[in-house]
Amino acid sequence: MKFIKTTLWALCVCLFVACGDDDDNNGNGGKNGGNNGGGETPTEKVTLMTEINILIGDKKLPYRVFTYDDNNQLSKAVENGYNSNGELDYSATTTLTRNGNTVTAIMQYDESEDDDEDAQSRIKMELIYDDKNNIIEKIVYASDDKTKKFVFTYTWADGKVIRIDKQLLLEDDSESAEVEFDAAGNAKLITISRLPEDIPSDNTHNSSFSFFVNTSKKTNFFSLWPKEYVFIVDGDGEEDFDYQVIESQCVNEISKEIFKSEYKNYNNSSKEILLSEYSTELFYETTYKYDDGGLPSEVIRAYSSRHITIDYENSDHDSETNHEPYFAKLYPVFVEKDKK
Repeated sequence: MKFIKTTLWALCVCLFVACGDDDDNNGNGGKNGGNNGGGETPTEKVTLMTEINILIGDKKLPYRVFTYDDNNQLSKAVENGYNSNGELDYSATTTLTRNGNTVTAIMQYDESEDDDEDAQSRIKMELIYDDKNNIIEKIVYASDDKTKKFVFTYTWADGKVIRIDKQLLLEDDSESAEVEFDAAGNAKLITISRLPEDIPSDNTHNSSFSFFVNTSKKTNFFSLWPKEYVFIVDGDGEEDFDYQVIESQCVNEISKEIFKSEYKNYNNSSKEILLSEYSTELFYETTYKYDDGGLPSEVIRAYSSRHITIDYENSDHDSETNHEPYFAKLYPVFVEKDKK
């Protein structure tokens, strides 16, 4: 089942909150309104991301569009996907309503040619906040809007998510991810764990996600995305997380990310003899251009991968496949408003 085709943020990469310990719901916190010269208190400003355009051929097309209410809180988000000719392939519109510590998000998914009859075209989700304005739970419902399908639980420390637990309730399955941050507040490594019963006794499966940052740049493009939208789209598949939540919490510019998954097959549950192993590495490299105000004006994402198979019983089965990079050029748009 797919919630939404996150075409460019694969695995992800998938998906953002303000840096550091800023708990504002809308991108990076306030910037000073400037020198008033008359003794009046300057108006504090907030920078909101309103859209991201994507370059396909020679056309810049709306890839993400964000709408905010009078309190600068996200009220609607639209994701568009296109084919290689720049024709609309699908569109997903998410509307948000608020009631106390709960935000309800309804995602309506439409595509021009529906090739998945089992896809759930309308998804109801709930984000639950604690009294520190941290999102601590995401609930995803089945098509009846009542049956809980997925539950994500977020553990926070020092203003950052340090653990994500994902439960697939209808399949009695679960997965968790623990995050390491460096002293500067950047994520270094995500370690992914699965229930032992989900892995055959004669196998091992280890996965991780590593981040590399440019410490000379204090702007993280992913932290400028609307906070709630990041949580909504993160981990939208049944198999893996996309890690936009962690991506968005890095302090500095993210230059490279690597996802690695390794499977090892042994002769028995005692794992005495290694018979074969298979590994997949996904590489995401990002370069940026900035405007005079220090905000990203162009973001180029390069995606590539490598797959390696080693068969210790028959070397004829050994293989290595490298996929050439795929590039996505993104152009974010921002607006500055008075902070509410």
